[in-house]
Amino acid sequence: MFRNLSGSPIHGGEAGIYSWKNKRDRIERDRCFRCTTNNCQFIFLNESQFNDTNVNISVDILNYDDDGAGVIFRYDTSSNYPRFYIVWYTEDHPYHTSDSTNAEAHLFNWTTADDKINLYHITLHYVEGYDVGNGNIGFLWTKLNSTSYFIDSFWYNWRIELENKKTRIYINNAKILTYNDTILMTGSIGLASFANYNSNFDNIYLWN
Repeated sequence: MFRNLSGSPIHGGEAGIYSWKNKRDRIERDRCFRCTTNNCQFIFLNESQFNDTNVNISVDILNYDDDGAGVIFRYDTSSNYPRFYIVWYTEDHPYHTSDSTNAEAHLFNWTTADDKINLYHITLHYVEGYDVGNGNIGFLWTKLNSTSYFIDSFWYNWRIELENKKTRIYINNAKILTYNDTILMTGSIGLASFANYNSNFDNIYLWN
């Protein structure tokens, strides 16, 4: 989904479902879901049972890199281009690299300067796809809420509670973000890895 204007993966190499592998975690020594390339990409679970308006989402995330990773929810494809919410964290990409102002400008197109991702923050964005020509899709990002946070190279539990228009986000059982919004009320969930080689995801649970 994240492609440059010529339709190729942003950072070259493989991008897509085959770059997401079932790998052994070196901390807990069990298996986890890992993005094994340095491309900007996301995958989502396209199952109708995950489209509930009221749902809880729990994902454990481990980063060995300093680039972006997070959880997508209410991923909606009912219009011409995808729309979704994402809660994510980064210490580097795509904040200030040349990629984000050149080859990736259409992918991380901040609505205003204030909508840009903040480093060392957990941030909630609303993202809307649009046509950039030649069959390629760009993404317009609107920041909904953000809070300062530091994530080290350990497993962190990310939990998202969706109750009608209410969104509550927890990290390791501590509530850190809330927001009320009615733009999207249903949709699938997904995992995002933005130039984050070896981002790890485990213990993915959904329940009402």
